[in-house]
Parts: sequence; C-alpha cells; structure tokens
Amino acid sequence: MTTLDPAVPSHRQATTELALTGMTCASCAARIQRKLNKLDGVTATVNYATEKASVDYDPGQVTPEDLVAAVRAAGYSAALPPRYPGHLDPAEDADGPVLAALGRRLA
Repeated sequence: MTTLDPAVPSHRQATTELALTGMTCASCAARIQRKLNKLDGVTATVNYATEKASVDYDPGQVTPEDLVAAVRAAGYSAALPPRYPGHLDPAEDADGPVLAALGRRLA
C-alpha cells in the first residue's frame, strides 16, 4: 500500500512495500538495499526473511515503477502491492462496506 507521510510537510513523501524474489542470502538483501538507496529521494530497508522492502520515497523524484526497475537492474524481481496506488480510506474500497459490516457484527 502506498501512503503519504503527513509528518513531512516540506516534502511530499510516500511509502510503499515491494515484494522481492530471487534473494538467496543476506548479501542479496544488502545489494538490493544499496541499489534502492542510491536513487534520489529514496530511503529503503530490505528484510531478507520476509522478502520485502519498505521504501520511503519522494514521488516528485522517483516513481514506484522506478523502484521496481532498480531492483530488476540489480538482478532480482520486485512487485508493487496489488492495490497500488493504495487507498487511504478503506471505506472507499469495493469490499469496504462488507468488511465494515462484518466488523460491526464481530464487535
């Protein structure tokens, strides 16, 4: 899911999580992390165990597709979250009313 970070008013920041494949060791994770962090406006953390990269980026400098391309350039595969760009309000989701009703019934 991609979200905006309201804590940074001077720069518009977004966060996304990439699903990574092709890593065989912690060194692979470090290589992907270095490759992502070389991009302007990007701060990334790669977790080898979960095969995910948490990426904070400036949408004015980098697109999510650029993040995926950087991972692929390093020799690995990456995928954006299935709901990209993510909804900030789950009620806007097509299943939102159904999930809200189930939540009320559960409570």
